[in-house]
Amino acid sequence: MPTRSSYFQRLIALSLRLCWLVPLGLAACSGGGGGGPDVGSNAILSVVQDLTLDPEGRLTVLVFEEELTAVSPSNFHTNADHTALSATVIGNDVHVAWDELVSPAHMVKVQNIAGVSPKFHGVSTSDDSAPSINVLPAAQAPGWGGDTLQVQFTGPHLNPVLAEDPQRWELKIGDVILDWAGSDFDFSVPTQILTITTGPLANLHANFTLRPQGVKTVANKSLPSTPVSGTASGDSTPPNLVLAQQLLADDEFGRVVEFVFDEAMDPVFAPELANFQGLPPDISLGVTQTSPEVLRVEFSSPVVPGLDVVVLEGLMDAHGNLLPTMGAPINASSVVANGLASPPTLVTVPNQGGDTLELNFIQALEPNMVVDPSRWEAYLSVINGSPFDLQAATFSYDLLAKRLRVVFAEDFQNSDELVFRPLASNPPLDVDGEP
Repeated sequence: MPTRSSYFQRLIALSLRLCWLVPLGLAACSGGGGGGPDVGSNAILSVVQDLTLDPEGRLTVLVFEEELTAVSPSNFHTNADHTALSATVIGNDVHVAWDELVSPAHMVKVQNIAGVSPKFHGVSTSDDSAPSINVLPAAQAPGWGGDTLQVQFTGPHLNPVLAEDPQRWELKIGDVILDWAGSDFDFSVPTQILTITTGPLANLHANFTLRPQGVKTVANKSLPSTPVSGTASGDSTPPNLVLAQQLLADDEFGRVVEFVFDEAMDPVFAPELANFQGLPPDISLGVTQTSPEVLRVEFSSPVVPGLDVVVLEGLMDAHGNLLPTMGAPINASSVVANGLASPPTLVTVPNQGGDTLELNFIQALEPNMVVDPSRWEAYLSVINGSPFDLQAATFSYDLLAKRLRVVFAEDFQNSDELVFRPLASNPPLDVDGEP
């Protein structure tokens, strides 16, 4: 009597014979579809990007279960629409050369080969290691930009498109990230050297770091995002100040000073407010670099030629060479003849004191000097008129209106003629430094 197990064995054998008799076009007993199991009689065992045969990653080796007799490049496709240039059968392997890089980021499939499933297969690589990075000694060029930086890679080749993308490299001086704008990136595939010619905002100092961020090999392996130190040479001479001059043409109140140097100053680190220190309470409000050698600074108060000094501290040239800390004397680029812009006004009020004199000037005066009573004299225009004690008067000055107001402690008669003028031996100065 047949056992239960022998019954099932005969049932399975019968099922297999029935499947064998079904025409192939009906696929009655097989799975199908691009994402399902490999149902062809000749299975693809692996798809490998062979970096030994082609270091640029454009050759894949497909290993089949059985040897193929005839293939064409048109039988091979990727999920990124690469074009197969050639397909060579070597035993159970097929070497496919592509028009572009095919990496583990892609998938490959075979079409129109009898017995081979048309489903996509993932691509592996023969080398998924990351190359080493060596920043070669860089060369500094005069002025802004033009510095040359080279990076040597050893190991699996880089994806050249990613290697030449400035957004995938970070250049830092200290903690400051520099701007690659105007820089040129040139990657040599044969030498695996990236040459960077810096733009005007990425000037190399003696020490810097370079960090890859998203740069990958041809095998889609990311480089470690670790800063690599580099050095640069070619300019070790500190800059010199040529001229510091007040620019009345830019600001009639004398608050703009132009500093001219003998070489290009760093466009990132030089235009900082802390580098320009006026006499308290005067502070720098803004810095503009009008050319590589010229920095124009706006201060909160007039900076008077021949009187004021601006302390320069922390200024550096384009390659990080420091200007020695110094007090810069200010020169006048032009002067304006001063005088009264309108007749003086003396307003008398009832009771004791409070009579007020207003003077409107053509040129602005130094705000501290103009309210110093010791720099003025006042008396009535009479024979042997005695000077008033101006220490008891109250002085106020509106710089933007160029108006001086003096409130006297004395009483004046409406008919009095008051003489009020700068003291000849110690007059206040205009903002251009003239008395």
